[in-house]
Amino acid sequence: MSDPAQLLVDHLDTWTGAIERKNGSGRGNGGKISLHGIDTLRSLILNLAVRGKLVAQDPADGDAGELLASIRAARAEPQKPKPERSSQGPFALPRGWLWCRLSDVVDLENGDRGKNYPNKSTLVNEGVPFVNAGHLQNGLIDEERMTFISRSHYERLSGGKFREGDILFCLRGSLGKSAIVRGIEEGAIASSLVIIRNHGRFDNEYLRIFFDSPLSEVLIRKFDNGTAQPNLSSRSLGKFDFPLPPLAEQKRIVAKVDELMALVNALEAGTRDAMATHETLVRELLATLVNSQDADDLAVNWSRIEAHFDDLFTTEESIDLLKQSVLQLAIRGMLVSQSESAQPASKLLDSIESWRNKAIREKKIRPSRKPLAAVTKEDWPFSKPTGWVFSRLGELIYIKSGDGLTAANMREGDIPVYGGNGVNGYHDSSNTDRPTVVIGRVGYYCGSIHLTPTKAWVTDNAFKTEFDSDSINIDFLILLLTGTNLKENENATAQPVISGSKIYPIIVGLPPICEQRRIVEKYNHIMQRCDELYEALHRSLNTSRRIADSVSILTS
Repeated sequence: MSDPAQLLVDHLDTWTGAIERKNGSGRGNGGKISLHGIDTLRSLILNLAVRGKLVAQDPADGDAGELLASIRAARAEPQKPKPERSSQGPFALPRGWLWCRLSDVVDLENGDRGKNYPNKSTLVNEGVPFVNAGHLQNGLIDEERMTFISRSHYERLSGGKFREGDILFCLRGSLGKSAIVRGIEEGAIASSLVIIRNHGRFDNEYLRIFFDSPLSEVLIRKFDNGTAQPNLSSRSLGKFDFPLPPLAEQKRIVAKVDELMALVNALEAGTRDAMATHETLVRELLATLVNSQDADDLAVNWSRIEAHFDDLFTTEESIDLLKQSVLQLAIRGMLVSQSESAQPASKLLDSIESWRNKAIREKKIRPSRKPLAAVTKEDWPFSKPTGWVFSRLGELIYIKSGDGLTAANMREGDIPVYGGNGVNGYHDSSNTDRPTVVIGRVGYYCGSIHLTPTKAWVTDNAFKTEFDSDSINIDFLILLLTGTNLKENENATAQPVISGSKIYPIIVGLPPICEQRRIVEKYNHIMQRCDELYEALHRSLNTSRRIADSVSILTS
């Protein structure tokens, strides 16, 4: 088999992208690499390390059994002819390694939990360091936020006194976090920590690799006491299955992990820069679309972007940005060119007014409680395209709340029940018998837009929308309401809510009916292109998964 470590070095970018896609995100990776994938790669390196697959074994290194015997001698333990657990453990180990308990190779010491245990009132500004879980950062002790106890208090402690070279391990809260004591000659630990001491027969850095590895995570879950706060006893920690290599190999493993992590860190820094650059580029290019002067200017800007689709829209975020930009173009009259021969939209307002008066007479809708202010040129939200008219939403649509229906009152059926978040159940009767535009009314989903099938039940968590379907294309209305972002006009209360008094005054642009249809057609065409981009991303999953699976084989 090829050297796993060299494979990682040779294909670092590929591993990262493949692992990321296998985990299903694919987001924010600027094309190939993601920060989540980098974290997974770090975990992979540590997994290879503790399985003996990161560096080659050398018979000259001796046997881990000899190392264990020397450790026992240093701890004044009786010699045993053979380790008790040399062939057992979660997975097979290389020749020369053996499984043992963590307590076989290190001493574990808890902090003093008696009457002398330090509390906030006994802390001093300077003295002997008193370390808690919050001081363990990135494998080291954060001295900038250090707390202290007096020398006399330190002398009274019956245990929990660490010295330079010890490892401190967190037993509660941030369970599994550890740090090597460097540059601090002595100190005391809080009750959330345990001291790990190896008597100089062991490489502390290898032990830290073990604590950061997926194997340690598995063992922590196995021995965690299952309370609300993650909690582990030092006795349970001592029972951890520990893969023991010869000392010389430990040092080679540490050196190789350091080498690979340096490469990963450099990759991460480059990825962050690449992600930021990619996001900025996409946003600026899409801004040129939204800021186009007219349809002809848009066509030029669009062709410039479309020529580089495969390079620009390589993440779900970038595709989402494209879709949002196209939506804004659609409702601002820039997605298609205007026709001089089209009947101006101002004529539609007369038809809509006739529809409204008839609906009021037939008591389908109620008359407005107060007239809406006229729209002046100063009110225009953008330059008016030829043939368009600006109007307030209350002149175009009428909204009314749906009917209450609790989950307990739903009767088994196949008619979808719509709330603000879309379908949330099924019922055996309907309160609308035609496709209906639904607007979320309360809660997180207020302002969200949905379209029902022919029959549906709309609850009182949403509005049903009435409008003149001869003057307003229903698909264009959905684009208009979605792009207007009605939620921006919610009441500033703890429970978000929108109402007619908030929605009706909003000024929107209305194009001629023939242009509405052309806008919808062009919008759907571009959305199909976006879907193809999504599919291209997901097609790459097959290849990426095979690469990621080959990584998994290395650790099996």
